[in-house]
Amino acid sequence: MLIQINDELVFDCPLNEFEIVKDIMENIGDTNFEEIIWPDNLDTSNVIDMSYLFANCNNLSIIDVSSFDTSSVENMQYMFASTKVENLDLSNFSTSNVINMFGMLFGCTELNTIYASNKFITDNVTVSTNMFYGDNNLVGGNSATYNSSKRDKTYARIDKEETPGYFTLKSA
Repeated sequence: MLIQINDELVFDCPLNEFEIVKDIMENIGDTNFEEIIWPDNLDTSNVIDMSYLFANCNNLSIIDVSSFDTSSVENMQYMFASTKVENLDLSNFSTSNVINMFGMLFGCTELNTIYASNKFITDNVTVSTNMFYGDNNLVGGNSATYNSSKRDKTYARIDKEETPGYFTLKSA
């Protein structure tokens, strides 16, 4: 069951099937929800497709994906596209199996900081066009700023002096 409390969307039931949640999210689209609260027992360990999960939730400014197990995910296309999130914590994301990150953070114009760990790996990603398109406010942990010529996976890494990137390291 879904409950709206002010500007929050609360899943108030045990959810073991991520596909149910994905279907719900894809149909929410442009709503007034600013935050989503996930159930503690949401199992994402076998999910291979998280594409469009939060896409076009234009008022969504708080996204807590810290409980997501992304170790089996292959597709993150447009996952966060056009949200209003300012800070995004992907430090729990394990992305070694992902092959598609096309537009993953497309049009997140309010996005300033992406927290990540060394588990965010893009070695197997073959499609990453426009991954960071339009994310003009993005700044990496070592002060690297958004560069419109680096919109693909090139800067999907921890920002260091010798290797600039858009991510800020968050240690486990």
